[in-house]
Order: sequence, then C-alpha cells, then structure tokens
Amino acid sequence: MTLSARPTGIDLVDFGEVRMFMFRDDNLYTINVPPERRNYSVLQHYQDVSRHGYPKSTMTLESAPINDDSRYAFQALISHLHHHGISLHLLDVGGFIGDFSLLLANFARSWNIPFRADVFDPSPAGTLIPYNIEINGLQEFVTFHDLAVSGVDGPLKFSHTIAHLDSASVQTGAPRDVDYLVRSTRISTFIRAHDVAEHGLLVKIDTEGLESTIIHDLLDAVTVRPIIVTEFTPNTFGATVAGDHRDLEELATHYCIYDVSHLPYPSRVRVVPENQLDEYTEMIRRRDSRYADLLLLPKDLPGLEDLKAQFARTEKGQRGLYNLVGTARTGRD
Repeated sequence: MTLSARPTGIDLVDFGEVRMFMFRDDNLYTINVPPERRNYSVLQHYQDVSRHGYPKSTMTLESAPINDDSRYAFQALISHLHHHGISLHLLDVGGFIGDFSLLLANFARSWNIPFRADVFDPSPAGTLIPYNIEINGLQEFVTFHDLAVSGVDGPLKFSHTIAHLDSASVQTGAPRDVDYLVRSTRISTFIRAHDVAEHGLLVKIDTEGLESTIIHDLLDAVTVRPIIVTEFTPNTFGATVAGDHRDLEELATHYCIYDVSHLPYPSRVRVVPENQLDEYTEMIRRRDSRYADLLLLPKDLPGLEDLKAQFARTEKGQRGLYNLVGTARTGRD
C-alpha cells in the first residue's frame, strides 16, 4: 500500500455501549456518524471506565426477548440461544472496525453470557480492531485475525477504493485505487483447526462478492447448520462455485430468511417469504444501497417458532447510529 493511500486521522466514536476508533476520511465515518458521536476524548474514556466500569448494554436478558426495537435483534438472538442452553460463537468475516462483534460481546459481558467471537479483516479498517477490542476491555471475548477469508488458503491480492474502506475485498477484477497482499484462509480450514462448536455457531459474512463461495465452503464443513448473516447483492450472490450453485432458493430449503437491512444496527427484521424470492431480489436491485444484510435462521433451530414470533414484533423500521449510505442519504432503504 502506498503511503499516500493510507487513511489518515483517527477519531474515537461513541457508539453508546462501546467506543471505537474510526478513520476520519472514510465514507462511513463522514456520512453516517453524527457530529455528537464524534471526537470522544480517549482520556475521558479511561476516566469513565476507572470510575464506572465499562458501559453495560441497554438491553438485558429479560428485555431482549420482548423488545420491539429492530436494532437489538441480535441481542434477542443471543438471549434466545442462552435460554436454550446454547452459547454463541461468532465468526465475523469482514469485520471492518469490529463494530458488530464488539456490540454483541458487550451484551454478553454485561449479563454474564458465554460468548466467543473470531473477527477476520486484513484491510486498513481491520488494523483498528485490536485497539477497539482493547479499549473496550473485551479481550476475553473477541479475537482478531489479520486474515482474509476466501476460497483458498494462501496469499491473495486485496484492494479497496480510497475513502471507502468498507469496499476492501479480494481483488477478482480490475484493480481499484489501492491493492496489497494479504494472507487468506478458507473458513472450513479455520473451523477444522480451531475449537469451533457447531451448536450456536453464527457466521457473519461481508466480503464484497465472495459470500456465496464462503457459504458453500462453510456448509460443506459442518454437520449442524449454522446461523448465517450475509450481505446480499443480487449481481454477485449465488455465483457458481466448483460446479455447485447456492442461491436464495436453495438456502430457503433449510433456512428462514430475514431482511435486516444493514448491520451493525438492523433497521428492520422482515421475513422474506419463500414464494417471493424473485420479487425480493428485484426489490433489492432497486434499493438505493442495492444490497441488504440477510439473517438466515436454520429451520431446525431450537425454539424457532418462539424466535419467529419475537421477530414478527420487530419488523417496523428503526434508525440507529450507523445506518449505511443509502439510508442516511435518502431516509429509506
């Protein structure tokens, strides 16, 4: 990476329950972080922690299952699994600054819930993750891996567009503004090499086009279907991989599909009916952001009907700190 292409200027952003470093000259910071959330004093943060401890999650184990705020859908999911004696293990592929993992880890810490997360991101944004883990005191819960996750084990070219760090991904087409070498692992290789329990496994995938490759590899590596959160972009999702084609229709055979809009704060939890997948795909193509984050719940998940009833109460849209570009600009997604 050339020095001129490096992001510059680091700010500590107040996410309420956690505080995280972000690059000031990045698109997500510029457009989506309100002024009142910026410029949190690092020294003030340490003073706050010394006096009051780390901030607790505003959602509790008791309130999560009955809340109607879509922003806390994943806290409700953790609470549901905990109620059924299942500990959640998150594999966060494309972790950006670690926001999704740290918010869930803080919820688990707040209420003494067993939780473990492995976060993967070899991009410039990912360099902030170890510091974000440490400044929030979540080292016991979250482990950072300076690795890409792809369809191969070994070095790959990565690239991103300047000032759009969320665009960082394996370079599969024409070079973008910045390219560099990273080390990569297949998710199956990681699962087999580490103590990854299949019950309670949640895999979040945001890789700018390799989602289908990773889902294919993931499902071939496990015997218990994991919960999956994946970015869905109709033009890239469902590509043919090694002669096998996994698209929404195939996933719907074993999964209930929910549109949660955008992470880390879902602005909806809306079921996608199996008989409306084509219409849904066309709707996403017309959406301002042209993508959605999907939550895939295995149909054999313990207590699934209770969880579906919970999510039915959270379908109305909610605005969070950090809605992504299309929502922030237009007020809708």
